[in-house]
Amino acid sequence: MNHDQLSRFALKLYDAVAAPCQIGKLVIDVRPSIGIALCPDDVITAEALMRKADAAMYTAKRAKSRYAFALPGP
Repeated sequence: MNHDQLSRFALKLYDAVAAPCQIGKLVIDVRPSIGIALCPDDVITAEALMRKADAAMYTAKRAKSRYAFALPGP
């Protein structure tokens, strides 16, 4: 998948998770932050991939955006 395809997928995933859910009188409203890292583009090992995706998620949170791609580099 290329970045455009991943961006579209991330937005669809965001919309699915962010859809309000009602349990009795309680309405749950979730706003996820999605971090995207690519293998082997960003890293090679599973552990490094998770670290990069986690860092990208926090980038999305700080920017108050729905998703972010991992930054290049180690």
